[in-house]
Order: sequence, then C-alpha cells, then structure tokens
Amino acid sequence: MESTQLYSKKQSRIVDAIIAFINALFLLKYLPRYVHHSEIYIIAYLGLISMAYWAWENKKVHVSNTFLLLLIGLFTLAFITALQLIPAAKLNVDRWSGIYSFWQTWFKGNYPYNSLSHLGKYSGPLPVYFLFALPFYALKEIGYMSLLASVLFILYLVRLGKRENSDFSFAILVLLMSPCIYWEIIARSTLFFFSFLWLVYAEWFLSRELKDKKSIYLSGIIGGLLLSTRIIYAMLLCMWAVYIWKRLKSIKQIVLWGIIVALVFAATILPFWLIYPNDFIQHNPFTVESSYVPFSYNFIFLAIVVIGGILCKNKQSVLFLCGLSLFLIILIYLAYHVFRDGWDNALANSYVDISYFIIPFPFLIASLRLEMRQP
Repeated sequence: MESTQLYSKKQSRIVDAIIAFINALFLLKYLPRYVHHSEIYIIAYLGLISMAYWAWENKKVHVSNTFLLLLIGLFTLAFITALQLIPAAKLNVDRWSGIYSFWQTWFKGNYPYNSLSHLGKYSGPLPVYFLFALPFYALKEIGYMSLLASVLFILYLVRLGKRENSDFSFAILVLLMSPCIYWEIIARSTLFFFSFLWLVYAEWFLSRELKDKKSIYLSGIIGGLLLSTRIIYAMLLCMWAVYIWKRLKSIKQIVLWGIIVALVFAATILPFWLIYPNDFIQHNPFTVESSYVPFSYNFIFLAIVVIGGILCKNKQSVLFLCGLSLFLIILIYLAYHVFRDGWDNALANSYVDISYFIIPFPFLIASLRLEMRQP
C-alpha cells in the first residue's frame, strides 16, 4: 500500500519539534542528576528523533504490528520491574502521595482537601481525578496509572489505524522513545492517564457533533465528569464549542451541552461544599489551581483556544490544535515563572512543574499519522 501524509508536512514538523522540545526539557532538568556531560545525551537524542522523523516523512520506515506488540510487552515488563525497584519517596514528586493523603483523610471522615502530600503541598486536582485513582490507591501503586494509560494509548492507536486506514507506527515509536513518558511512569505521575481519557472523549465527541439530543446529553454528562479532573481541560471544551458552532451554525445545541457539562461538574463539587463549608472556603481545588499564574492570564488562554476553534477544519485538525493550544498554555506558564523567578529557580528548583507538558502529549502523538491508500 502507498502512504501519503494525512496532515501537511508543516503541521507534522510542528508536532515533531514540540515533542523534541518537551523531551529535551525533561532531559535538561533530570539527566544532570544522574550523568555527567548530559548535554551530549540531549544532543544525541535530538539527532535520533530528527533522523527517525526524516525516515518516516520520506516513507523509509514502517513498523509491523507484531514488532509493536513485542515492544509493548518489553515496555510493560520493564516498567513493572522499575516500579518495584525505585521507591516513589526518593523522587521529588508528590502526585502519588497527594492521592494517598486524600483517600486516607477521606476514609477517616475528614475534609480531604485539607490533606497534604509528603512534600507538604495541598491537592489541586478535582474529585473525579481521585475517583479514577482509587483502584490504584487500593493496589498501593499509583505508577500503574500512567503505565496502563501508555499501553492502552498504543493499542488505541493501533485500533484507530485499522479503522481509519492510517499508519501510527512512527507515533507509537515516538511515545516509546520519549524520556518524559519514562519519568511520568517512574515518578508515579498521573497526567498522561487523564489526557489519554480526554483524547478518547474527543474522538468520540467529534464524531457525533451534537447532532441529536442523545449525543448532547451523553457527551455533556461525560464532559462534566472528565472536567472534574483538572480545570485546564475546560479550554478544550471551549475550543470544541467554537468548532461545533462553525459546523452546525446554531447555538442552541451548544448551550444545552454546556449547561449539562456545568451541572454535572457542579454536582461533583457540591457535596464537599455542603458537608465541609468552612473548610471548603479555605482550601479547595480552585484556590490551588489559580495560584500557578495570575488570573488575567486566563483571558490569554481563552483567546488561544477560541482562535484554535476558528482554525479547525475537521476532526483531525481539532486534535492537532488541541495539542498545540495546550502546549502553548503550558509554555506561557513556564515563561511567566522564568521571567519572574529566573531560569534556575523555574527549572532546577522546581518552581515550575514541567510535568504539565505531558498534558498535550497524547493529542500531539495522535497527530503523527500517515493515511494508507491502495495503489
């Protein structure tokens, strides 16, 4: 079969450059802790991913599904082993302990958002985030969240490729050779897990486009529940609303969908306010999340996603622009702290959580596809 790029070369090069930037940033922050002359490894990585992209763009590489399944198996076994050997407490990351503290406090009958991680920080995620994490809390290994999401993401791309007659082999290889994903799993982070869920929701939502009441209600309920993980994903909903409005030329369906999303989202927050009103006013997810950048920056973020929604032409371009918009939002967050606190404080001293760059990753990876055509 002959392969032709579904996206423009310019778009796929943007994605490749962003992925290279994100991984280089992770290497720049963490590699010097373990090796000398880390800049050599960073340059070597950038050269490797550039060569791989060149080979893919010029149709000189294709990976069989059998080989991919073998890689998935090795990837899974390697990280199951690594999670057993590397204690989470040795790493300066506290998402895993935030989940433990939240549920331990909840099961004691206390207000869970008063709980602190082992690094002394309050939890910022929303209630459904913790609900998804509950099975992994019960297993006593939060790292399985990102490992499971990575494997399911690969299998999802394989299935999507068969359904849409597209080749995602390079996208899968990029994921498997991304240091940021390695760190995400070993550090027991959770960001990739939820962005993968949002990618699946995006594919499903965009295929229905709010054309009937059933899809409006169902997608509104799912959207409200998923929004109760991290508030940044509200930006995606805004972009999709603009895109759907362009397609339908009607605001009624979008307003109804938005109301349902808002009501379901509010229903996940309301119990905490009703049961613990005083505690909720002092500490809640919104106060934590709003401390990252000044409130006025939200208008910049909103402008980014609205422009993204206007530029969207089809489902595939929506996914690309979702990843690009999320990346730009987090890049602005990084730039704000670099200018305010200096590069060393922002990066080396962890004033900035660069793990947030994982959030756009599934959307960006899913943008690297080739359309397969019969000769």
